This record gives sequence, C-alpha cells and structure tokens, in this order.
Amino acid sequence: MPPVVLVFRQSEGYCADMTNTTGKPKTHAPRVFLFLQGPHGPFFSELAVRLRETGARCFRVAFNAGDGSRWRDRSSLLDFRSDLSEWPGTFKDWLETTKATDLVL
Repeated sequence: MPPVVLVFRQSEGYCADMTNTTGKPKTHAPRVFLFLQGPHGPFFSELAVRLRETGARCFRVAFNAGDGSRWRDRSSLLDFRSDLSEWPGTFKDWLETTKATDLVL
C-alpha cells in the first residue's frame, strides 16, 4: 500500500485534506464522527470544529455534565443519563440515527 501524504493548506483550514486520510477512494457521502470518552478540556470540541470545516458532521456522547461542558454545538450533544444496562441499545440507536461513520475515543 502506498504511503498517505497529507498536505495542509493554511488558507483552506487546518484539516482541508482530512476527508481522504485513509487512502480510500473519495465518496460524496460526508463522514459523521461520534465522539465518546476523551480527554478533559477543549480538545474534542476543537477537533470537531476542524472536522466540520471539511464537511463532516460531529456528535458527542455525554455521560456526565463534564463531558458536554466544553462541547460548542449543544444541538449535537447526546446525553446518556440512563442505567448502564440501557447503554448497548442506546448506543446502537445513536449509531443508526446519526449514521456515524467514525468513532472517536
């Protein structure tokens, strides 16, 4: 497999070429990222902003108030406040409704 070379053009945004980092043929379907557990702080929110610049959609699962506290787009925040036994079904439903193509951990 040939190496993948990324060229970031400052004028087009930080992730201008992020849409084809896998080396797979480009498709017209936008990527949809579902963010799960991650580092505290603004990293996930900032990453989502950059991914959205490429045309991607991003959703964040919040297991507690801290998970969503720095997520900028509140309309894409998915709150999970149910019993842990309900997690598998809820997760499956969210994968289907968001049409997630990528998970971010």
